Amino acid sequence: MLRVKLKTRDETETGKMKQPRCAAPTIKFIDEYCQWYKSLFSDVRSFEAFKYLHIGCISDIKRKTLPAIAKIVGLDNHQGLHHLNTIPATLDLAKSLKNFSQTITQPMSLSDISQWDGRTVREREQKIRQAALILAGECIAKLLENLSKSPEAMKTGKNAQSDV
Repeated sequence: MLRVKLKTRDETETGKMKQPRCAAPTIKFIDEYCQWYKSLFSDVRSFEAFKYLHIGCISDIKRKTLPAIAKIVGLDNHQGLHHLNTIPATLDLAKSLKNFSQTITQPMSLSDISQWDGRTVREREQKIRQAALILAGECIAKLLENLSKSPEAMKTGKNAQSDV
């Protein structure tokens, strides 16, 4: 059977595949903060949505809804921001800590050290960092959940809104 590999226009012109595009720059400190979480996203669009939501959170818009955030960041519609609503998070701290512990056990093991090189250490470091970022995100999600259920936080939020 004859198989033909079709080349993209960029591949035909340059002889190699086109590199994925970089995320669009936003506000410098948002870009720098979000860069730590970039490895958690499988595609550029989801990472950009993550950055846009951060911009929305710090903006002075009255209602922090997805359509309002999309409007202030210059998106035509808010559908792209919905991608982040499907990222699973554990709101059980004990389960999050157990998952973290299980995830880092292998990268922290010291087996076959004589076979290690710089790349081995770097790969293990990346696995540990990614697991730590996931744990941090789940802890933040739990904090936000606790705040949303706190009568004192609700009262404080209502008082702050009436002052505006």
